[in-house]
Amino acid sequence: MDHVSSKLDEAPVGYQSTGSGATALVFIHGLVGTHADFDNQVGFFSDRFQAVAVDLPTFGPSSEQRSDWTIEGLGQDVVSVIETLSLARVVLVGHSLGGNVALEVAHHLPAAIRGVVTVSTFRSLGKTMTPAERERWLLPLRQDFNAGMRDLNLRNFGPNADSEIIDDVLARVSTRSPASAIALLESRFQHNETAPELIKSVDAPIFAINPDLKPNDESSFRQHGVNLREIHGVGHFVMQEAPDRFNSALADILEELPH
Repeated sequence: MDHVSSKLDEAPVGYQSTGSGATALVFIHGLVGTHADFDNQVGFFSDRFQAVAVDLPTFGPSSEQRSDWTIEGLGQDVVSVIETLSLARVVLVGHSLGGNVALEVAHHLPAAIRGVVTVSTFRSLGKTMTPAERERWLLPLRQDFNAGMRDLNLRNFGPNADSEIIDDVLARVSTRSPASAIALLESRFQHNETAPELIKSVDAPIFAINPDLKPNDESSFRQHGVNLREIHGVGHFVMQEAPDRFNSALADILEELPH
């Protein structure tokens, strides 16, 4: 695992770079993830692409000591990795909260970004929570962070999810800082409101790979020019629950991108 210093506050940001190619795939994990969430994808695509999996701060070896816990701040972390590696052609792949981060990166590096793929990030575009709805959603985490996060993540798995994957995700919950995690979730709620405008500002094609565990508002994706691909019978951690089908969907998307 290598590190760069974040443009934001010089905190070390971990990353793993494998393979080579004219185009780099930059994988960005979610709130309870690590770069290892994309191990199956790195292994599958690194024979044709440079595959870069980032460890966002508080996760893996990346530093937990920083001043800014926002989606915008995490975006600067990923920008730091891309610029340090001098990546000129990039496809961003972001899972959950990482999809918000990917949009932020695409906004800041328009010349380098060839495509953005959000993974189980949005079920609907343009529909946001009220402040009261947000607070109700966050309340269990404020009352008992570990219990609330365990319950939230248990409900996010598909019916046939491998028990080892479930255990691995749940084991990470207690390693997260409640203050920084809740701050990032609050920032994500705000970022969801600006997502349609960010999407409009990105010149590169934007795709979404979503599980069908919960309904997806297909019309809202079409309205905002996002090409939705659904993977059936899986949950939120789609790239781990169904790696072969996820890799096939991502490979199809990469074929569609302008060369």
